[in-house]
Amino acid sequence: DAAARTRFVSQVVAAVREEVEGRVAVGIRICGQEHREGGYDLLGMREMITLIAESVNLDFVSVDVGHSWGAPYVQPSYYDHAQYREVGRAIRADVAPVPVLFSGRINDAIIAEDLLSKGMCDLVGMTRAGIADPEFANKARTGRFGAIRRCIGCNRCIAESIDTTTPAMFHRPVCSVNPSVGHELEWE
Repeated sequence: DAAARTRFVSQVVAAVREEVEGRVAVGIRICGQEHREGGYDLLGMREMITLIAESVNLDFVSVDVGHSWGAPYVQPSYYDHAQYREVGRAIRADVAPVPVLFSGRINDAIIAEDLLSKGMCDLVGMTRAGIADPEFANKARTGRFGAIRRCIGCNRCIAESIDTTTPAMFHRPVCSVNPSVGHELEWE
């Protein structure tokens, strides 16, 4: 039941809001559709996010689509605008005017701009794109799309930094397309 699934989340968000009020934005990340057996669908997400937004003041809702359980790590293509359109409309209908941030496997500035211009979201999160090319935003802003070093979605940046097969306390992050990742202090 959606109320039971969201009770703890709402309590945590309310406690965070109380602690940081006025200093930082407080939001929540939710999967739009899990695409897995036993996972929730768009209707379930709408019900949960509505309950959360009614119980706590959110500055934004961060949404992705897919899941990351099991091996291999599987997510549907984030270039499927139909999924984003459905999720964006659902959230806007239920929690407007809370800004909606889409994130996940978006690593193309033109697709990000398309999502924004069509009103599917208010913000686009592109963390792995920025790891692959720290100048991503500057290159996109100046129209140098061909110069952008693209994230290939291999998730090596995440997988190696949380590797539990070796005893080290901290694992240096790496990137398959950006060899300077993890060596910034050494290579300046």
